[in-house]
Amino acid sequence: MPEASDIQSILRQNLMDAGCDASLTQRIFTLLTEGRSQEGIALLAQHRREILDCCHREQKKIDCLDYLVYSLKSKNISKSYQGGILNERETGLDPGVG
Repeated sequence: MPEASDIQSILRQNLMDAGCDASLTQRIFTLLTEGRSQEGIALLAQHRREILDCCHREQKKIDCLDYLVYSLKSKNISKSYQGGILNERETGLDPGVG
């Protein structure tokens, strides 16, 4: 059976790998030491939600880039590029917005 220090090291590494900062890691250890594992689990669930929200925001950016690349490849935008100025009547884009 692994030593307690080994289990703590494994747990600490897992928390670091999951993006937990030193403060959150310490709070988790404190809660576990005090026998308040359900509160520790709740903190981990909250951290997971924060990471997932970040992933969703980044996915939205990727979707926007994919659409832009698609539009450029299909010439929906690139055909309207004339001398460095987009013709907003053809693209429907307002160059002053953004």
